[in-house]
This record gives sequence, structure tokens and C-alpha cells, in this order.
Amino acid sequence: MDTSLIDCIMKREYSLVIRNARVVNVFTGEIIDADIGIAGGKIGEITTDRGTLHAPVYIDAEGQFAIPGLIDSHVHIESSMVTPRWFCAAVVPHGTTTVVADPHEIANVLGVEGVRFMHSDSDNLPLQVFLQAPSCVPAVPAFETAGAEIGAQEVTEMLEFDRALGLGEVMDIAGVINRDPRMMSILSAAAKATRVVSGHAPGLRSKELAAYVAAGPQSDHENLSVDEILDKIRAGVVVEARYSSHSESISLLAQALESLPSLPTNVVLCTDDTLPTDLMRRGHINHVISQCVRRGIKPVDAIRMATWNPAVRFGLTDRGAIAPGKRADICLVPDLENCEPALVLVGGCEVARDGRLIIEVQESQVADSVRGTVILPEGLSPESLLIDVPEGRDQVTITAIHVGEVPLVTERRTLTLPVRDGKVAVSPEADVAAVAVVERHGRGGGVGRGFVSGLNLKEGALATTVSHDSHNVVVVGYDSSDMWAAVKEVERIGGGVAFVCNGEVAARLELSVAGLMSPRPVPEVASELRSLQRCLTESGIRGDDPLMGFLILSLPVIPEVRLTNAGLVDVVKQEIIPAVSP
Repeated sequence: MDTSLIDCIMKREYSLVIRNARVVNVFTGEIIDADIGIAGGKIGEITTDRGTLHAPVYIDAEGQFAIPGLIDSHVHIESSMVTPRWFCAAVVPHGTTTVVADPHEIANVLGVEGVRFMHSDSDNLPLQVFLQAPSCVPAVPAFETAGAEIGAQEVTEMLEFDRALGLGEVMDIAGVINRDPRMMSILSAAAKATRVVSGHAPGLRSKELAAYVAAGPQSDHENLSVDEILDKIRAGVVVEARYSSHSESISLLAQALESLPSLPTNVVLCTDDTLPTDLMRRGHINHVISQCVRRGIKPVDAIRMATWNPAVRFGLTDRGAIAPGKRADICLVPDLENCEPALVLVGGCEVARDGRLIIEVQESQVADSVRGTVILPEGLSPESLLIDVPEGRDQVTITAIHVGEVPLVTERRTLTLPVRDGKVAVSPEADVAAVAVVERHGRGGGVGRGFVSGLNLKEGALATTVSHDSHNVVVVGYDSSDMWAAVKEVERIGGGVAFVCNGEVAARLELSVAGLMSPRPVPEVASELRSLQRCLTESGIRGDDPLMGFLILSLPVIPEVRLTNAGLVDVVKQEIIPAVSP
């Protein structure tokens, strides 16, 4: 109980008063002209009796809307390609004051020590970063080699960290439904320490959905249809509607909400994976709110999904509303449709104005333990990146990963290609490139080889250590020498992305922190990424983000077919299949 705040309320004496605000009440949906009293970092009184609250400092809202600080319910900070401190500097000016982050990207590289780095780097920031314990490292153990393995013991250890907030997204759906001992032990360990378990269940419905939810996962951000969203809302699943750099489900959510009598409490907003270029170009959760409004969702409902609903979902009921006793995390926004703050307060202190941080954020102190993570297998060579074809065959039937208009979901394509010099003759004309996944954690995982179509790559080769979720080296190209040069370049820079054409490095993005993040601020990383994207676009890759199709080629938890270091994976059947027919 904060007795000093009670005294301030009764005396109407505060350290700060916001005057002439239009306060968005997330409980009732009303917008109320009021003044707000703040003391000790908390909200005291919200009153319509103008001029009755006193303080040494006043802020005149001038009729702007006062909304609670925004909460991102599910985010992978590593996908911003910067460390937590620079992520904070980028998102707080857009009104994000709390995030619930699942650091499973760095956990796939460095295990618990990677999560520990994310924790220490997000200390003492104006952004409150709550970390979940990654649950699926690797995501599908039978089909990929990550840099670490996380089990029940490691989950228990991570849930003891300060600001630990539950179990991260449970992606091993088959392991849950089939009661795999490893997955059951992780869920059991989490149940002893937390009430929060996050999910990942694309396309799951009917009895499979019921079994999955009954096992513990409570939420999902992978929703593929309106009916699926409605099924999950009705089952009590917290639907995390997302607008990320590679996909969005806001359109589906808007259609689903049209059929319901009121806004459910179990719907929240998230960004999941957002590239630095998109953080610069469009903002953060405030942009997700604006996308909701564009699709017909009421502005106050969209704000509620990014404030009070997630606060309740995670038990963070000290925030998420402008109400007595809540944290004074407040944004003043000129209009609710765009939701771009003119002023951001965190704990009653001004931290950002007009899209700029006005307080200093110290640079990340990056230890050697999170660098030097690209360890290629011994004996790797240009030839080992391609599939050998037995003598005597002049053509073969292959199974290719096809990347379509929406790169998140891939298709299986069966094609017949000629053979030249004992190798499958991939070519830009056929729009079929070679792809290899090279285990880069020094764990003897080997190389998976296959083919990819639909990228429209006209020349060159691209290699990346950002490759969800195990983050091995993925390399795509037509010529083994270019592919090899790209792999060696990402090794040289300590991780990142490299594009090679005719033996020359045409563009690179250095991500030396676990091969995933840069210790530089977002504007610098975004500039380097834009140069890389332009280079890929000039090489024929279509879409606003020509890199995205490469980053998820090895993700074996999203249908239909993917390539890991173990080989070509049929995600639906959960089995390894041949890339070249016998």
C-alpha cells in the first residue's frame, strides 16, 4: 500500500499534473476531459474538476488524448537486429513502455547464457522488458541442431531471473499432443513456477486445439483464418494479433470481431518480429493499433488490446490503464487513428517527445561470450554445399521449397531438372536455386542440401546466420563458388548477412552479437540493411522485404516444407524427405 500516494490524493498535491487531457478509459471505452495527478511514479487522481490538482510542474495536453503506455505481448527483440538497449531507444518514442519478450532466437545460439545477456542488457531502461523462458530450443530436436538444448532444468533456472514472465511460445505442437517426455517435463517445470505459458499453434483446431490448450499453452500468434481465430477466442486462448515484418493477422482479427457482440478480453496485439527498417519507417505497437483502425476496429478497442488486455493476461495489473494507483506510463497522442505520441511518460518522467528519446540510454556492454559464434564444420567446401547426383542420370526429379507471395508459408513443388557435371542444373531461368543449411554452432550437425523456387533471384548468392529458429548458416545461390564466398564472409564478420555476385561481396550486414544482433543503434543498422535490400531487389527478388524469404527457409514449425541441417523436412508429417527422388 502506497500511503504517500493516498496523502497526495487527499491533499490534491502532486509532483506533476497533466492538464486539459482527453483521457481514454480502457475499462468503459469512454473518452473523458480530465486532469491527471501524478506522484511517486504513479497515477493519483483523474478528475473532471479542472484546476483543482496542484503541482510544481504542469504539462498542458492541449486537448490531446492521454492513453496508457503500450504493451507488446509477444516480441523477439533479436529480430530487430539490435541489442535490447538500442531496441528500447527505438520503440519508447513510439509509446511502447512494456514488452514481453521471448529470447528464443539467442537461446538457440547460446542457451541460458544468451538469455542472461538479454536480461542484463535490458536492465535500468525506460522500457520494461519482461523475458520468457524459451521452451523449444531447438524447436524440433529430431530435425535440427541448435547451439544449445533447453530442458526442464534450464527452464526452471531462467524462471528465477528477475523480470522472468512465464514460458515462451511452445512450438512443438506434436510433442505436446503426443505427450513427448521432454515437452511434458518442460511444461511441468513451468507449471510449478508460473501461471503464464505462451503458445504457437498455426492451423490448430478441434480436438487437437483442445488437447494443446489443456496441456498448458494459453496463447497463439499464428492464426491462419477467421474461423481459427474465433475457435481460439471461444476456447479461452489469448489471441495475439500481430503485425510483423513478414506477416499480419489484423485483417483476420477485424473480420472475426465483426461477428462478436463485444471486444473479448482475450485478444491482444503484438509485433513478433520487426526489422530495424520497419521500426524506422512505421514505428512499433502504435503502428499495429493504426492498422487495426484502418480495418474498422474502433480506436479505443485497439488501444485496449495494447494496454489493459495484455496487462491482465500477464498479471501486470500495475499498468495498462490510466487509473488510481497504476504506473504513470502515459502517452499523449494528437489522434487515436495514428496513435503517434507527442509525449511519452514512464513512471511519471518524460522520456520522449515528438518521436525522439530525450533521455540517454547507455550503449550495450557486449561480452566476448556472445561473439564469435560462427563455427563452421571441418572439411566444409564449395562442393559440399550442393547435392551430388549418381552417374548415368541426365535429369532428376526434385522436391523444392517454393516461396510464394507470403513467404511465411511455403509450398512443396516437384520439378524435373537436367544434370550437369554430376550436379542438379539449377538456374535463374528455371527459378530454382540451390540451398544449403550449414550447422554453425560447432556441434557436428553437418549440412542439409536442397532446392528453393519462387525467390526470383537472377544472380549471385546470399548467406545468413539469421535463420529461424536454430540460426544455422543458410546459403542460397546457383554457383558453388559464390555460395562458398558468401558463407566465408559471414564467418569473417562474426555473423550476419552477405550477398556475393561474381566472386565479389556486393553487400553485407554485420551482426556480431550471436550472429543475430548488432551493438550499433537502429538507424545505423537500418541503413546497412536497406543497402542490402536494394542489392537483393536489383538481383530480382520481389517484395517490400526481399530478405524475408531467406530468413525462414529453415523454420521447421511452419508448414509446408523446410530445409534444416538434417535435410528436407515435411513439417506436416514431421519427417525427413529426399530432395532428389531416387
